[in-house]
Amino acid sequence: MPDVVGSVARFLVVFGVVLALAAVQAGIQLACFMHVREAAGPAWQLPVLGAAVMIAVGIVIFSIWIMTFKWGVS
Repeated sequence: MPDVVGSVARFLVVFGVVLALAAVQAGIQLACFMHVREAAGPAWQLPVLGAAVMIAVGIVIFSIWIMTFKWGVS
């Protein structure tokens, strides 16, 4: 019996759609709940937000890297 996801769409298409939806959700949350656009003075939170994004990207990349080479450890 064929895999449902594999028969409907390729992995990269599904991965791209999930990433696009995650970016839309992050934008909505930043705009609505974290009030990024409502700063009266200088936008001091933007460099902090950029640093947080870089840290999160680093955690994801290194987590994938560690999980890729897990077979050599155990």
